[in-house]
Amino acid sequence: MSSKDTGTAADSADTAGEASYVEPGAEFTRDTHYISTRITADGRDGYPVEAGRCRLIAARACPWANRTLIVRRLLGLEDALSLGLCGPTHDRRSWTFDLDPGGVDPVLGIERLQDAYFARQPDYPRGITVPAIVDVPTGKVVTNDYAQITLDFSTEWTAFHRDGAPDLYPESLRSEIDEVADLVYRDVNNGVYRCGFAGSQDKYDAAFDRLFARLDWLEDRLTHRRYLVGDTITEPTSGCSRPSPDSIPSITVISSATGIRSPRSRHCGATRATCSRPLDSATRPISCRSSSTTTSSTPM
Repeated sequence: MSSKDTGTAADSADTAGEASYVEPGAEFTRDTHYISTRITADGRDGYPVEAGRCRLIAARACPWANRTLIVRRLLGLEDALSLGLCGPTHDRRSWTFDLDPGGVDPVLGIERLQDAYFARQPDYPRGITVPAIVDVPTGKVVTNDYAQITLDFSTEWTAFHRDGAPDLYPESLRSEIDEVADLVYRDVNNGVYRCGFAGSQDKYDAAFDRLFARLDWLEDRLTHRRYLVGDTITEPTSGCSRPSPDSIPSITVISSATGIRSPRSRHCGATRATCSRPLDSATRPISCRSSSTTTSSTPM
């Protein structure tokens, strides 16, 4: 969804038509081309794991970024990896540090996350997304590959894990973890956006049914077990803990803004009925992940 610059009425009015991420008649396709540089124990990509060298930039409004906050806290990486938080909204250009005094990140000294992306690549053509990890000495974004970030927290940052930190990616379960994580990503995490940015009613209906079929699958899987994989918390649990509860409200706002009606059915009847309520496009939620559109505006 397009980010909104609320500076003028004209800007707000123009926003609905700019980078809407809805292609008439088509399903939503996410741009998954992230900056793939990794921060590793051996520093093979030029960025070794070092306490205090990097800064995680996130926004609590973004479920994709929240998973990095969850994993960072579970593993006890707070002293090794500092945290910068953007505000809950962004304008057309970038996430901003409007929660900090003067609107400037106190460590990076920048007002917009965009500045760190452009420090890495001046003509960076894709979305300015969170989460992102920034190399503090150079001010350059190292990576915004949210899925790899949390895996590397588990496997590459082990020297800084707290005592008793959980093993979120145990070798004996990695095959099952990868399979479940992929299903959760495709049908739940990304499924809500496939619904919200559907280009037609039939594309929406198909995406909606796919989403709730996977939620049924998750419910059934958790009926007889506490965790999605294994007997303790792992990567799929952290990845599902935020986007899943956020899914229905997101469908409600986005699909109402696009004029597509959500079906009433046996699933969460009251919630689905709410999805049919008309909402003005100005109420669309802000966003944090990239779509197939090449723009600085970024859906979650």
